[in-house]
Amino acid sequence: MRALVLLCLVVIATTIGCGGDPDVSVPASVPPAEQQLSSMLTSAAQTGEPLGSGAMILQEGINSIKEKDAAKGQALQADYDNLMSETNPAKVKSLAQSMLDTLK
Repeated sequence: MRALVLLCLVVIATTIGCGGDPDVSVPASVPPAEQQLSSMLTSAAQTGEPLGSGAMILQEGINSIKEKDAAKGQALQADYDNLMSETNPAKVKSLAQSMLDTLK
């Protein structure tokens, strides 16, 4: 009997919910390209680990920067191309730091 009462309370609680107005949309906050790049490059500069799947996000950020500042974007692209082919942790750190310096 207690189990049935408990089950009924759970069903009532889940059907009522606390979801709020479904017509209200909350805009997603996407950090600026420079902030995303900086975060990823800081990690790579500290660890020396290749970017792996983060490379696509990094490339998108560089493309965004190219639209605003072509010279800065080209400098970042050159370092990015070298970074993507590098596996030596010391060189990964160095290239990532160079890109961080270019971002500033």
